[in-house]
Amino acid sequence: MKRIVALLLAVMMCVSLFAGCGSQPAETPTKPQGENNAPQEGGTQEDTTPAEFSYPTTGSLSFWQWPNGNITANYPSFENTPAAGYAEEAIGIKVDYIDDHSNTDEAFQLMIASEKMPDLVAHNWLSLYPGGPTAAYEDGVCIRLNDVIDQYMPNFKAFLESRPDVKKMIADDEGNIYFVPSVGADSSLYTFGSYVRADMLEELGEEIPTTIDGWHDLFVKVKETYGITPYSLHNGWLLNMSFISYAYGVGDTDYIVDDNGKAVYNRTSDHYKEFLMTLNQWYNEGLIDADIATISVNDVMAKVINGEVFASSAWLGSGMQAVETASEDFEVQAFATPSLKEGEKAEFTYGNWAVYGQGVVITPDCENVETAARWLDYFFSPEGILLYNYGKEGTDFTMVDGAPVFADSILYNLPEGWTQSQSIGAINFATNGYTAGYKDEWYYPQHMVTQSAKDALSIWADVEGGGFLHKWPNVSYTADEAAEMARYSTNLSTTANEWGMNFVIGAVSFDQWDAYIAEMEAMGANEALAINQAALDRYNNR
Repeated sequence: MKRIVALLLAVMMCVSLFAGCGSQPAETPTKPQGENNAPQEGGTQEDTTPAEFSYPTTGSLSFWQWPNGNITANYPSFENTPAAGYAEEAIGIKVDYIDDHSNTDEAFQLMIASEKMPDLVAHNWLSLYPGGPTAAYEDGVCIRLNDVIDQYMPNFKAFLESRPDVKKMIADDEGNIYFVPSVGADSSLYTFGSYVRADMLEELGEEIPTTIDGWHDLFVKVKETYGITPYSLHNGWLLNMSFISYAYGVGDTDYIVDDNGKAVYNRTSDHYKEFLMTLNQWYNEGLIDADIATISVNDVMAKVINGEVFASSAWLGSGMQAVETASEDFEVQAFATPSLKEGEKAEFTYGNWAVYGQGVVITPDCENVETAARWLDYFFSPEGILLYNYGKEGTDFTMVDGAPVFADSILYNLPEGWTQSQSIGAINFATNGYTAGYKDEWYYPQHMVTQSAKDALSIWADVEGGGFLHKWPNVSYTADEAAEMARYSTNLSTTANEWGMNFVIGAVSFDQWDAYIAEMEAMGANEALAINQAALDRYNNR
């Protein structure tokens, strides 16, 4: 059933894993084995007493993963990297890495519809698989791991016992676990934020404002003094990832949790309207880039480097640090989300949950579940965490005062034409996204070669509750709910973005706000909110 459904999806291309299509998913196929809590053949054993075990072991596996640009730039496959060799030497298991370079939804669907799936499959199971990992199990894509963890994964089991927050994020509402996640330490959670040209700030004799009004006044001064654009960023981030949006409580997800624990749909809320009205005011005053509706990431970076823009928001390494290292003539400085009132602290910022959604499943076609489980479990052992993050000790990193430090050959003395991310990605697993393991506390700071970038990791986290008081959690949908959300989400998002940008640039008057709300409600905004409230209630009861 699973292969028939998947093949139909692949051929028809009517269900997108990346929420790019608003059509309703096909009917959920019957579970391959019993109910959610029932053991699945090949995935569990009646006797779950852990046996004596040590690495290296033996065996072979096949592992399907999305291609990563850090690898494909220099290697035909991840299998050819030093990291793959390190893992095989340490674990003893030979892995056939299947890097699907087509990088399409159709390729994923064809893979799961194939005569025999690979043993392991990497994906974003929480965000990009319709219905989440529970739906993947019901579709016959993966096995249930609870008993597998008990019997074959002592390191991962101990990790979950030490991190009940992570266990809550990866389990479904009935406590079933279907994937082994990529988990981030606190220092890896804040990788997007805002920054200013520090040299200009110093010339102006100003300090970083702490309120939105303070930023308005500083931007006015910047425009009057330098005649440049005070603030610019990629147009796709303006409505949900600018420091202005976070100040108004508009998170980077469509839903947030209010002070009473209730779900709120951002795009029809009162605080969203207030945020858009502020953007419109600043746009009319010339404080926001006039090209905001169309400007690209590279265009923004070029403007900052050329002194045409004072402040922006971007990813830490590829944005803020890249801008600063592009010139020796200036420095940048990160800043935290400002508040709306003096003396208050903002409650929103861009911060990932420790589990963002990526991870690895064991498929029903895996003939040796123990081998697959042992391979995955290694990356949660002390030795495995080091390999996962830093490669081989003595070659790629050394321990200094109890902390791992990358060798200069990895960070600075790179082969011609290589980037730092490509260098690190060749010797570790953590850089490559769709893996399972733990990104430890030193991982992201090691990437940062400028002090301002290192400082940004803590500056961007400096909001009330670390930005997680109202952040939408990793809820699970039932099959019916997933189908309904697939029908609503894309149309709601597209409509909200179109209206939102038109409100900002003045193409639509705020007199039309009620018409906007009516259109959103006609598209199912209230029904989608009710679904998410039910999912939130179940999540809180886990």
